Amino acid sequence: AEQQQRTAQAIAASVPKDTGPGRIQGAPSKFLLIKNMFNPAEETEADWADAVREDTEIECSKFGKVLHCSVDQQSQGGHVYLMFDSIQAGVDASHALHGRWFAKRMVQVEYLKRDVYIEKYPQVQQLQ
Repeated sequence: AEQQQRTAQAIAASVPKDTGPGRIQGAPSKFLLIKNMFNPAEETEADWADAVREDTEIECSKFGKVLHCSVDQQSQGGHVYLMFDSIQAGVDASHALHGRWFAKRMVQVEYLKRDVYIEKYPQVQQLQ
């Protein structure tokens, strides 16, 4: 855990202070919340959540191994939750995605703490 924290601190030191539409919130992490990926009120296709998840996994696999991806269909903020296999993959993905346009929406990324992610998705605990 101490090694992981030192790695996170080293990565944080290399993170640009201004990353477009505001700063990426939170400390660098392999757990991400991507906001504004969809508007549930506008989604009419039966399998829209699967399509968003698949698109997100494909795009994010460019940055590292995606261990978990979930579309929160009830969120008004269009939330997609992601877990990578490393902090560096999370940082690389967040820098590439934060402020990017997806389906005519500017997405924002937030780093999440491990315990917050596991509280929402307890099943990922064994994927660590």
